[in-house]
Amino acid sequence: MKKSRWLIGLGLLAVVAAGPVAAQPTTGLYAGASVGYSQFKDICEAVVAGVSCDDNDTAWRAFGGYQFNEYFALEFGFANLGAATGSGAPGSFSVEAKEAFDLSALVTIPVATRLSLLLRLGAHRVRTTVDQEGPSFGALHEAKTGSGFTLGAGVEYSFGKLGVRAEWQRYDNVATGTVAEDDIDVASALELNLRLE
Repeated sequence: MKKSRWLIGLGLLAVVAAGPVAAQPTTGLYAGASVGYSQFKDICEAVVAGVSCDDNDTAWRAFGGYQFNEYFALEFGFANLGAATGSGAPGSFSVEAKEAFDLSALVTIPVATRLSLLLRLGAHRVRTTVDQEGPSFGALHEAKTGSGFTLGAGVEYSFGKLGVRAEWQRYDNVATGTVAEDDIDVASALELNLRLE
């Protein structure tokens, strides 16, 4: 009896998950969120000897957009890109990129019934804060705001109104100091979006 209940439950789940593709909305508003990890590409290569540097952190992003057709969407996002930190005898530093806005075009390329490739190209505006102190670094606290390009690629699997993505996104030329800039890569481990129409 228990076995048949499990089979019925699995059968119903399969029917829901494999609903007709034609019923899936291809236009309209959507919203979502993601969580993953970020990496500052070059900042650790520039630190002085004797400083232990960590250029990876947790990142998250909230976003909303409009799907114009099956292939094209315009998306706005707000993200916390995390921080790069370092410490040692010469001193310590922290570069935080916790306020990032981006606007990008998203191209969707269907490759299977529910599976699509995603390509992203747009622009960002990121505010960073830089703190450092120590005998070699001196004391510094400053905030920098800069703009640049953002691009990315990923895959999306659709469950009808709910979509699940895995995506890589780069924020190009983010200000990380008085004259320094760095690229920040974000890999989204879990990214969900929901059709609102």
